[in-house]
Amino acid sequence: MVYETEARHEVGGLDRDVVVSQIRPFVATSFVAAIVHSWSVTGDAFDGPIFSPHASGAEDAVPLIWPTRLVRGTPPPLLVYLDQNHWIGLAKASVGHPDGGRYVEVLAACRRAKRESAALFPLSGTHYMETIKISDPSRRANLALIMEELSGFATLASRSVVMRLELEESLNQITGPPSINGPTVPLLGWGVHHSVGFKANMGVFDSSDNASDEVRVLLGGARADELLTKARWEVERAMLRGPATQDEETRLRAVGWLPDAAVRTAQKRAEQEAHQVGVLDQDPIWRGPRLRDVISARELMIELDSALQRSLAARGRTFGSVIREPAAARKFTRSMPSTEVAIEMKTQRHRNVNTVWDSNTIFDIDAMALAVPYCDAVVTERHAHDTLSRADLGERMETELMCTPEALREWLLSQMS
Repeated sequence: MVYETEARHEVGGLDRDVVVSQIRPFVATSFVAAIVHSWSVTGDAFDGPIFSPHASGAEDAVPLIWPTRLVRGTPPPLLVYLDQNHWIGLAKASVGHPDGGRYVEVLAACRRAKRESAALFPLSGTHYMETIKISDPSRRANLALIMEELSGFATLASRSVVMRLELEESLNQITGPPSINGPTVPLLGWGVHHSVGFKANMGVFDSSDNASDEVRVLLGGARADELLTKARWEVERAMLRGPATQDEETRLRAVGWLPDAAVRTAQKRAEQEAHQVGVLDQDPIWRGPRLRDVISARELMIELDSALQRSLAARGRTFGSVIREPAAARKFTRSMPSTEVAIEMKTQRHRNVNTVWDSNTIFDIDAMALAVPYCDAVVTERHAHDTLSRADLGERMETELMCTPEALREWLLSQMS
């Protein structure tokens, strides 16, 4: 018999029964993107481009609408999101690597904060995707150990799920809720499945069926639960650290493990943005004050389109009957907290014609779009910190923004004093 995970997949609003039959293969999906320069709505609403490069008000922030179905529950410890480079610094400090010297004191502060339940350092789907890109198994293992220690495998909800909840809440403000509202979703869950939008239940399977009940009878409920809990933790460790040897990697690939699938998807999304650079080069006026409107329209058409169409259909409405003029389109798109962060980060990168668009750029944007609205503190790299701070997103979303280990240490100590 083997341990197997029975899961329901809800990424991007889909709801499909799937079975993940190996304990280590990690499946990641994302939106299928397409390139959009301008967008016109026709029919019962208005004709012509939603946004004009000569109109005013593009830079103005709009009120944020928070999804009521995304539940944080009883206030947990403060949620502190660490960018991947800071996790790597902590990992180096934990093993005495010379490059980790700058992180020794903040590692001690993080451990104390975790031990005293003052702070928790959750992972996101992006962390799993970026960790598996590391080719050296020993480096992955060291990184996975410190991630497990400080997070306990607590994970934030998938950004695609959060986006769907935000979109539905924004539509509710216009149309009222649909006749059948969906269930609530916890912001904070446990394990990789939660971070990528899966609902998972682990059991013991034989060659033909779920044998969990038989095992409970044979071993007794307490012993079966103990073994299953141990198995869950081992599965989480395995999925985070990846294969330990080349032979193990070869065996996993033979049964369907695709560690680079998420990277390829992110790279395709990056290519969409790189193509947009060429479009903007042909019409540079759009890099002026109205660039944010271009990016807003792209987010709605590319990242939110399928979820939007499903939500409108559930209400028996069309986009044109809900959004009737350009200002309303702008307000609707930018009212969603995670989308507002993504728009800001993409806008500033498109202002710089020398921005390199690759999978890492997309991972960075996705991570900040999830963490900044929904964590108490975010520690990122300097460029992202400057972009977020200049846009006052930390203040608007009541999130402490930092970019150095020294700043994180001081902040943690202030929370524990």
